[in-house]
Amino acid sequence: MATLEASSGPGYTTTENGNGPAPPLPSSSPAPSIPSSRPPAVETADPPPVEAPTTAGPVPPPEYEFDEGGVPVFRPTTEQFANFEKFIKSIEGIGAEAGIVKVVPPKAWKDALPDVRTALASLKIKKAMKQSISGGSLPSGCFFQMNEDHCRTYTVQEWYEASQSGQYQAPRFNEEGRAVFDPLRTKRRPTKDISDVHDPVARVAPELAMNPIGEGSAMQPQCNSSITFDLEETSSGFDKDHCSRLERHYWRNVTFAAPLYGADMLGSLFDHPTIEEAARDIPWNLTRLPNLLNRVNLKLPGVNLPYLYFGMWKSTFAWHVEDMDLYSINYIHFGAPKQWYVIPQESRGRFETAMQSNFRNDHAKCNQFLRHKSSICSPKVLERKGIKVNRVVQHAGEFMITFPFGYHQGYNMGFNCAESVNFATDSWIPIGKQATFCPCVPDSVRLDVSALFDPPVVRKIKLVVPNGPSPNKRERENSENGDFETNSTAQARPVLAPKKRRKVKAATSSNVPNSKDSMPASEREKSPVPAMKCVLCPTTSGLLLPTDKPNVWAHRSCATFIPETRVEAHPMDAGLEIVIGIDAIAKARWRLKCAICRVKGLKLPKSGLGACIQCAKGRCVVAYHVTCAMEADQIYTNDAQENPHCF
Repeated sequence: MATLEASSGPGYTTTENGNGPAPPLPSSSPAPSIPSSRPPAVETADPPPVEAPTTAGPVPPPEYEFDEGGVPVFRPTTEQFANFEKFIKSIEGIGAEAGIVKVVPPKAWKDALPDVRTALASLKIKKAMKQSISGGSLPSGCFFQMNEDHCRTYTVQEWYEASQSGQYQAPRFNEEGRAVFDPLRTKRRPTKDISDVHDPVARVAPELAMNPIGEGSAMQPQCNSSITFDLEETSSGFDKDHCSRLERHYWRNVTFAAPLYGADMLGSLFDHPTIEEAARDIPWNLTRLPNLLNRVNLKLPGVNLPYLYFGMWKSTFAWHVEDMDLYSINYIHFGAPKQWYVIPQESRGRFETAMQSNFRNDHAKCNQFLRHKSSICSPKVLERKGIKVNRVVQHAGEFMITFPFGYHQGYNMGFNCAESVNFATDSWIPIGKQATFCPCVPDSVRLDVSALFDPPVVRKIKLVVPNGPSPNKRERENSENGDFETNSTAQARPVLAPKKRRKVKAATSSNVPNSKDSMPASEREKSPVPAMKCVLCPTTSGLLLPTDKPNVWAHRSCATFIPETRVEAHPMDAGLEIVIGIDAIAKARWRLKCAICRVKGLKLPKSGLGACIQCAKGRCVVAYHVTCAMEADQIYTNDAQENPHCF
């Protein structure tokens, strides 16, 4: 199991913004099992100089301060920001209490980011959602969000133009603080065939409507995928007063003018193919984030593969926690800020009780309804019930990190592009083992944490020396207790056999004893021991390795060539090896029939016998067991390409 480093990195301090420590967060309800790393209080008088400790201790957090909304804001130095795992380790205690933290990267890191215009020009928003929010019979201040597929594909330029027009545009405010919207801009078009007053893109981009619609265009105006808007300009103008006015306007008009949200798009602007490799190798690249989920042979979109999110004014994410109670990290590449609401650990129990009361019908159908991401509740409603709600505004170029059990909700203040992914630390493993999931959601993430991160169960085995002298009683007892003794003078090669007593069937002849207990001791010792078999092939010879499944063995060669399996060092003994990934083998691979076994005339079951590999040369689909192909000299590997070829 991978472990995180616990040593402190350079440049870490224990004070907060140079003005003394921040007030401690209360913790009246049970907090997650994450070790606390809150710095001790600093005395007002000058303390005597203290020498640096010689032994490794808890990693102190970098300097931070509390935002007006109660959320910790970290501003790490370049040295502190260079190691993601050490940074998360140093703030775990603070983040677990607050539920969420904001991280402002150093300026040097921002300056090193590549230009994403080329990547944006090649992106298409194919799975946009139309978000309908309604109150219905719910209590005042509570709403139900329903996401509907918006059957249209947008380029990023089209999405920007749509977000600046019609019902999707963010309001501006006059001197009196009243919302003001730009009037719909139209342009006289040459023919009536291409007029489409319902298309917001045509209103703000009249030059696009000048192009005649060709055949097969599905009545969509032709658009240039190049990026013409200014990325920096989309992020400017959102000062504190403007964000406060947008927040008031949001809750007063939350049920009007359903917005669009381009969410859950698999991809990354940190690691896009159009970006040079040197520019991708930067700290906090969400595609290459060092954590436990990236150290297992598992790729899950949105979990350890990042998603892109293209928002516009009022696009919303409802109250929820992350799947499997994982950590999450969110970064805004450019555009308008996000407004976040979060429940600290001290109010988690009361929050869940209040939401169950406000959304009784949903809770009656599913006790995990808060994982549906469909329940919206105003923070004022929760605060009237004594529930503390922290809030923070995330601007472009800033990270938000949510911690296990951290309920959060929010919305976008305008056109923006964000990237998000889940991650895990060592302290999450016991949390993940107890995490629940919602059976109502078909794409809900489910992880077998014990199978992924716990060491495999190693059963006791005894050593049998064929054709050698029978061990005496003491040697047999030592063998059964796990104390293995070998006869250095034995000529035969020792093999490992499972500790399993041979069952002797009752015989009808009176000359043959009907039970093993009636056999002489010498005869019992001469009874054959069942040979171990490879789960991946029918070959009984060759060295077998244990697997991550109990009582299952495999050849090293089979595990090397089958794509889903691999050979690693045994977690209990670095001198041994173990085969990992038996359960990951696809069902179709188990059903493949070996061509050599058919020639031999073996009767193969319908499900096959072991797992086969297929030829990778051209369109050849011939299947072989690895050992069968090796014995028949039908396998070939190239140094530059490890795929097996047959001839």
